[in-house]
Amino acid sequence: MNKVLGTSLAVAGSVIATLASVSSAHAATIGIATDNAWHTSRFGATNSFAADNFTFSIAAGNEGTLTVTDYQLKGDIFEVFNNGTSLGLTNSVAYNPSGSAPTPDDGFADPAYSKGIFTLSSGLYDIFIKASASPYGGGSVALRVSQSPVPVPVPAVVPGVLLAGLYFGKKAMQRKQTMTTMI
Repeated sequence: MNKVLGTSLAVAGSVIATLASVSSAHAATIGIATDNAWHTSRFGATNSFAADNFTFSIAAGNEGTLTVTDYQLKGDIFEVFNNGTSLGLTNSVAYNPSGSAPTPDDGFADPAYSKGIFTLSSGLYDIFIKASASPYGGGSVALRVSQSPVPVPVPAVVPGVLLAGLYFGKKAMQRKQTMTTMI
């Protein structure tokens, strides 16, 4: 019983330490617009957090898209957090010291760079980015956010009404043609 309690306390301590590092390891909090413009930050070795965290909001009735990409040096992989809760990882890529992507657009367009796209519901966001893999001991990361109205589903009745209208419209045309040929 004490062994289970000890293990549980160790796990809880580890989670608390991770959350504390997420909230205290940053030099700046930057408020950003959801205008799809790139915002950049630097990070250090594996398991370090980017120097900046980014805050924004997604309006009620909208959904957001958060895009995170590596650029400059190939091989970095990131875990993205909102208020200490992981949203997920960017995709895994192979370490490759050749070439460079000088801008976030270049990195996002090149499949050799890690990237992730996350769908967000309405609300307030405080995004932290952790380098899960950093073969160079540091580098650059970029993110951008956009938002748009949540699509409203078309009720199932509407397509049915349209199909019925087409069917009966076709029947009426056939009857008119039949009557025209009889005259």
